[in-house]
Amino acid sequence: MSSHPPIMTITAILVSLLCASCGESRSEGDADGIPVTFVIHTDQAFFSRMADHRATVSSGVGVGLGSGGMSTGLGLGIGFQGTSAYLLGGPHPGEAGSFRRALDWGETRFTVPLRSGRTVTLTAQAEGGRQGWETVGEFTVGAPAADEVDLVLDADGAHLKIK
Repeated sequence: MSSHPPIMTITAILVSLLCASCGESRSEGDADGIPVTFVIHTDQAFFSRMADHRATVSSGVGVGLGSGGMSTGLGLGIGFQGTSAYLLGGPHPGEAGSFRRALDWGETRFTVPLRSGRTVTLTAQAEGGRQGWETVGEFTVGAPAADEVDLVLDADGAHLKIK
């Protein structure tokens, strides 16, 4: 009998190790933080200044040989990709050290525990059809109240109100 474990045992161990990290969600905020509620009103027009990758056009030419002879073909395709929007909160622009939340078109509401005194920079990010990011504001948790952050992202830009 060999002193090496059978291949099935090694495979089972590897699968167990790989799956151990599956399904873990990214932690948000600070365990010792106070709850800060975010109310974001998102309009697609806010993202219209970002890079536009929504529509793509592609073409192709094909040649085939068969018992009936040769045939050629030309194809044209048009694709469309939607945009996903996110709000990032972190210590610097473009960073999501505190949170990263998907935004719905219209209103999105969520609460994240954040440590009092922490300065949070907010960044709006677009992926997909529109791509890019823009810093939309900054606030300090607990100064003076800062337990609710209202943010409007519309055609006129970003409007931040701390309550």
